[in-house]
Amino acid sequence: MKLFKDITIIGLTGQSGAGKSSVAGILKDLGFNIVDADKVSHRAASIEDFLEELKKSFPRCVDGGRLDRRAAAELIFGDKSAKEKYTSIIFPYITRLCFEELYRLSRTSPGIVVFDAPTLFESGLDSVCEAVISVVAPYCTLVERIMARDSVSRELAVARLESQKSEEFFRASSDYLINNNLSYSELVKSTEEVALAVRERFDA
Repeated sequence: MKLFKDITIIGLTGQSGAGKSSVAGILKDLGFNIVDADKVSHRAASIEDFLEELKKSFPRCVDGGRLDRRAAAELIFGDKSAKEKYTSIIFPYITRLCFEELYRLSRTSPGIVVFDAPTLFESGLDSVCEAVISVVAPYCTLVERIMARDSVSRELAVARLESQKSEEFFRASSDYLINNNLSYSELVKSTEEVALAVRERFDA
């Protein structure tokens, strides 16, 4: 679905630990505008209406009028139904802020915009993208990266991955796939190839 006539929205998503943020950084260096849904979600988490709504369902996730991120993380990765409830509360706020940023770019920076969103498919926002790039890596590599990045146990790293969509899903649901299982230089090369293909496809 074409959301804004002056920009082409390309979704960027993938498995936790696959290196999506690195790919976003490379694409930014290549001249693409980036909308970072993670940064937007941090802004959404400070909205008073969101906090009030969250407190009604999960009071221990709100402490001193602020989101307790550790409590929220334990909730999300420990209980599937709780995760679904939490995301149903926060997604509308994230979506609103993302659309505001996309609208701003449509007015100021026509062209391709990369929408960097770890929960692109879960939120349904893939529907506003004209193509999707997914970043994947071998399962054992993902576990090791999550453990090192977040200073968590192997058990928690595995639980995080098991709560997310599989590599097979991303392969089947994406227009472009970047497999980040080699060196950084190889990741740059793979990302450059995808960037060129996107520019040629959308004439930008």
